[in-house]
Amino acid sequence: LDFSDQQNVLQLVNFICLTSYSCAFFSGSAQEKQRKTELCQCASQTNQQAEMFARNHAFKAYIVWILLNVFLIYFVQSLKIVIFTPDSPNAGREALNKLAQELAFRNHDVFTFRTLLLPEQPYLVVQRPHKVTEFKLQIDLPSEWIVHLRAFGNASIWTTEYGDQKYLHSLWKAQVEACSTTLNSDFLDRLRHITPDVCVIPSDDPCALGIVHALKLPFIYYDSDGLQDETILSVRPQLFLQGLPPSSYSTLPRRMSLFQTILNLFLFSSAHIRDTYIPLLHCFFASEKFKLLEWPILKLFKNNSQLSVEFAQLWSLKQIRAQALAVFVNTDWLLEDAHGLFPPKIIPVGGFHMDLPRPLFRPYNESVDKASDGVIVVSFGNRVNSSAMPLSVARIFLQTFQKLPKCRIFWRIDSTTIDGILPEQVPSNVNLTQYLPQVDFLGARKMRMLISHGGAQSIMEAVHAGVPVLGIPLMIPTYQTLRKLEARGMALILDKSNLTAQNLLTAVLALLHNKKYTLAAKQISKMFKDRPISPIDSTIHWVEFVGRYKRGSFFTYEKDILFSMNSLTYAMFFSVVLAGFSLAYYYWMFGRKHCTTLAAEDCNSKASSTDSEIDSSDGKHISDEKIPARRETRSTSKKVNSLSDVAK
Repeated sequence: LDFSDQQNVLQLVNFICLTSYSCAFFSGSAQEKQRKTELCQCASQTNQQAEMFARNHAFKAYIVWILLNVFLIYFVQSLKIVIFTPDSPNAGREALNKLAQELAFRNHDVFTFRTLLLPEQPYLVVQRPHKVTEFKLQIDLPSEWIVHLRAFGNASIWTTEYGDQKYLHSLWKAQVEACSTTLNSDFLDRLRHITPDVCVIPSDDPCALGIVHALKLPFIYYDSDGLQDETILSVRPQLFLQGLPPSSYSTLPRRMSLFQTILNLFLFSSAHIRDTYIPLLHCFFASEKFKLLEWPILKLFKNNSQLSVEFAQLWSLKQIRAQALAVFVNTDWLLEDAHGLFPPKIIPVGGFHMDLPRPLFRPYNESVDKASDGVIVVSFGNRVNSSAMPLSVARIFLQTFQKLPKCRIFWRIDSTTIDGILPEQVPSNVNLTQYLPQVDFLGARKMRMLISHGGAQSIMEAVHAGVPVLGIPLMIPTYQTLRKLEARGMALILDKSNLTAQNLLTAVLALLHNKKYTLAAKQISKMFKDRPISPIDSTIHWVEFVGRYKRGSFFTYEKDILFSMNSLTYAMFFSVVLAGFSLAYYYWMFGRKHCTTLAAEDCNSKASSTDSEIDSSDGKHISDEKIPARRETRSTSKKVNSLSDVAK
C-alpha cells in the first residue's frame, strides 16, 4: 500500500477495525459462539443485553484503531509547501505549476503565489492546478510600462549585442514595483499564518528571496536557466583556477585554454564585486541587474520598519541564496563538466516539466507522414516574440526553408502571421502555428532537428528525445546552454550576427546529412533515460526530504557568506588589478628610459663623425693619447645638448 495516500490508509484502518470487531465478537468456544448468535437473533427481545455485550467487545477494537492511527501517523504526515511562480516567462510558470500539482496529488497542502504584471487574458478555458490554493496579486503599473512589457522579446532581441541587457530594464522596473506592492499587502500575514515547511523560490523572483529571509522560512532555490554564475557563487564561495565551468555571461567554449581559464576566473571574481553593494565603488563596478533590480529590492526591505532588522547586515542577495537548504538546477549532470566539485545540495532536476510524448493528432500526424526527409521544429521559446522579428531575419529563414522542399517545417510563432510577410510568401512546406506540442513532436519517428535559441527547457526536451539541435542564441545565458550540447557533439551554434541564408542552409544540411550528430543525440538520450527514478519523482522526493528534515538535509555553513569568507577572492582580484597597473607603469618607465638611451647613443655617433671630419679638414697630427680626451669632451657636450632636447 502507498502510505502517502490518505485514502488508502483510511481504507486500511476501516478494514482492520471491521476485522478486529468481527474477531472479537466471534471469538471464544463453540458454546459462547452459539450464545452470541442467539443473542443476535433475539436482539429485539434482549436489546439491552446485546448492546452491553457488543460494547464490551467493541472496546478492544477501538483500542486497536487508536494504536493503528498513532502508528500510521508517521506515514501520512503531509507538508505545507509554498511555491512562488513568476509571471514571466510562461514556460517557467507552467513547470512550477506542474510541480505544485504533483505535490498536491500526494496530499500535501500546496500554495502558489504569483504577482500579475500584466492583466490576465480572458480565456474561455483556463487550466488551473487541482487541489492547489492560488494567491494572485494584480500589480497596477503605468500604461507606458505595460506597453514596454508587451513588447518584451520583439525585434530588439535579434539586433542587440550579446551581453546588452537593455531589453530587460522594463521587466526589472516592473518587478521592483511588484515587490513594493507585495510588501504593502497582506500576503506576508497570510504566509505567517500558513507556516510552510518549505518554500520553492525561482531565480526569476528576487523579491521572494527577501520574503523568506524576512520570515525566516526554509526554502529551496530553483535556477530555471541552468547552472548560472549567481548559483555557483552562492553555493561555492571559494573559487579555484581549475574546476569552474565557463561563465554564463560569456561565450567561452567548454574546453578552455590557459588564457581562457584565467579570463574565466577573472569574470567570476569580478562578479563577486559587481553583485555586492560596496560603498563608493557601487556606481563604478556594480552590474546593471544589481543596480536596477537587486539593490532596489534590498532597499525596500531595509527601509521597511518591520523587516529592517533582518536586513541590516545584508549587502547582496548572494547571502540569502547561500542559506538555501537545497538548490535545484534545470540541467543534468550529463551536460555539466565539473559537477564533482560542487556541494551535494545542488540537485539537477532538468526535465521534470516534461510529460511522456504522445502520438500526434490531426492535422499534425497527416503533415508529418507526408514529409519524406523528416520534420524540423522551429521554436524560440516564450520570451521571444517570433511574429515581431525583423523582416530581414524572417526572409532569411523562409529562403532557407524553401530550399528544403522534402522537409516539413513547423514554426511556432505568437500570432497567425509574421509582421511584413504575406501568407502567399510562406513556402508550402512551412506551417506557422501558435500552438505546438513540442514534446510530442520531438518524440515523433520522423523528427530530424530542433532549431532553438537555447532555452533550458527546450534543451532538456531535445536531450530526452535524442534530437540534434541547431542553436541560434539570442541572449548571453543561452549561449552557454548551447555550448554544453556542442561539447557533447549533438548541436551546432550559429551566431545571430552571422545569420545569413547561406550560413543557415549550410548548418541545416550538416545536421541533416551528418549522422554523427544524430548518433550522439541518441546516445545521450539513452543515458538520460537509463536511471532508476524519473526527474519529476526525484524533484518531489527532495522537496519532501527538505520539508521533513529542514537544516539537517545537507551540510551548510552556520554563518552567512560575508566579506571575510571571500577575502581570498577579493584579494586575488585586487592583486590582479595591481599587477596590471604595475606592469603598465614598468613598461612605461622602461620604454622612456630606453628611448633616452637610444637618443644619447645616436648623439654620440653623430659627434664622433663630426670630430673625424674636423680632424681630417685641419690636417693636423693628433697623438693617440689626446684623441680620446678630445672626443670625450666634445661628445659630452653634444650628449648634454641632446639630453636637453629629449627633455624638451
